[in-house]
Amino acid sequence: MEDIRHALARIEAQLARPQVVPEYLDTAGASVLTGIPVQGLEIMRTRRQGPVFLKVGRSVRYAVKDLRAFMEQDRHEPLA
Repeated sequence: MEDIRHALARIEAQLARPQVVPEYLDTAGASVLTGIPVQGLEIMRTRRQGPVFLKVGRSVRYAVKDLRAFMEQDRHEPLA
């Protein structure tokens, strides 16, 4: 029972800390944020389509603001 209390106290301490949201994501993180599969993002990149990306050496990074803008660009309002 003491182990459970200790584990819960540790979890509560972690939840109390402010969460840091990264400004840039790798392809896997961009996939989670947008719901677009990693392979889909890779294909879009080779075709120069999809969200804006950055190359840092051999690494690919996506700015969170660019991913959000990409997702909003094809937004459709319902007819009412």
